[in-house]
Amino acid sequence: MPKTIMVVDDEEHIVKLVEVVLSMEGYKVVTAFSAKECLEKLKKAKPDLLLLDIMMPDMNGKELCQKIRADPATKDLRIAFLTILRKEEVGVQFMEDMDLKGHIIKPFVHKDLIKNIKDFLRK
Repeated sequence: MPKTIMVVDDEEHIVKLVEVVLSMEGYKVVTAFSAKECLEKLKKAKPDLLLLDIMMPDMNGKELCQKIRADPATKDLRIAFLTILRKEEVGVQFMEDMDLKGHIIKPFVHKDLIKNIKDFLRK
């Protein structure tokens, strides 16, 4: 059964690009364009990995990550950031505290995205 990846980003072109690349690799992709939509979809979807943007208008990715970790139903979900920010800007301690599986910097090269996804799913 293919692994399911949820992609959350307020930039539609980023979500669609990631969706196409991951679908071509055989992954099932669930998309959300806001933190609110992500939380709604997580009530039904059980992704193997959540790729999460940080800079979103309704709730930033760090706040969303904290909400996900605080909910017993989603506290163990694998999460990785997909952002323009470097690790130091995100906060290495925050990433450790939230047990993030990694970090992908936008823009990304397709083959690097796939390699990172595979690594995150193994962790």
